[in-house]
Amino acid sequence: MAAIYLTQEKYEELKHELEERKTTIRQKIAVDLKHAKDLGDLSENAAYTEAKDAKEKNDRRIDELENILSNCEIIEKSQKNDRVYIGAKVKIQDENGQVFEYQIVGPEESNPLKNLISYKSPLGTGLMDKKEGESVVIQNPNQTTKKYKIISIE
Repeated sequence: MAAIYLTQEKYEELKHELEERKTTIRQKIAVDLKHAKDLGDLSENAAYTEAKDAKEKNDRRIDELENILSNCEIIEKSQKNDRVYIGAKVKIQDENGQVFEYQIVGPEESNPLKNLISYKSPLGTGLMDKKEGESVVIQNPNQTTKKYKIISIE
């Protein structure tokens, strides 16, 4: 299984979600199931079907979270940040002079709207292991290319 990279913040967020799903959400679903069963005929009981589906969905997410948390590697801040690494904050500039700042993260944490890009994305892959001052040419899924220069790495 491939390593799952998470920042400490994302790890804590997923741990909290897991705890909430195992306690609060499970308890609410159990109450909903009991209430639905008390209504009688389960074959035509929409509330029972809904509660059962919610239980299955919650159980799947619990399994997924447990898998992620037990197989993840916390991204440590590197003391030596002369190259782009997972966890690095990278400032880049495109051909038009527009500056972007991204943090390189694992796919599970990727959120381009929050400037978190996966090291497996086209841009993330292109930036990995590059040095400050280097330029990279990225081919986008639509077959266009874009050139970026690395301004800084934190």
